Amino acid sequence: MTGNSQKGFTIVELIVAVFVFSSVSVIASGVFVSAVKLNRKALNIQRADENTRNILEMISREVRVANTIDGSDTSCPVSSAANLSFNHPVNGRIRYFLSSNQIHREVDGRDSIVSSSNIRVTDLKFCLKGLTAGDQKQARVTVQMTLESGQGNEMITSRAQTTLSQRRIIDD
Repeated sequence: MTGNSQKGFTIVELIVAVFVFSSVSVIASGVFVSAVKLNRKALNIQRADENTRNILEMISREVRVANTIDGSDTSCPVSSAANLSFNHPVNGRIRYFLSSNQIHREVDGRDSIVSSSNIRVTDLKFCLKGLTAGDQKQARVTVQMTLESGQGNEMITSRAQTTLSQRRIIDD
């Protein structure tokens, strides 16, 4: 009986197995990296949306009940106000403005930041209408802002705009 009864894999079989395993590993890691990048981008979008909603809700609650809004009508988008000042019946004098990529809320001289440290606010404008005395128009404020969240390839830019009006009825 002559014959070689050694068992095992040939070198060609080992090379093919290593190549297949490496290919599957590279594809799987590429999918994983893409999923992580998409997750980071989705988180940045969520941060920007949450901040936008919170800031606009805070401003709108206070503007709706404001006694008087300071300033004069602006002709947006050509000219707009860089800050919004008004008298609130409970909180007193309130002013919103942009400084160092953060939205500030100043109440009777006390300054606080209302935007999150996770985002950068790159633009904040206020368009004012109906502020002229005796024009029989409801005062309206349009808030426009641009926010950035994240860094590098995961950075997103979000723009928002809303128009608010006072609840005060004009009875001249």
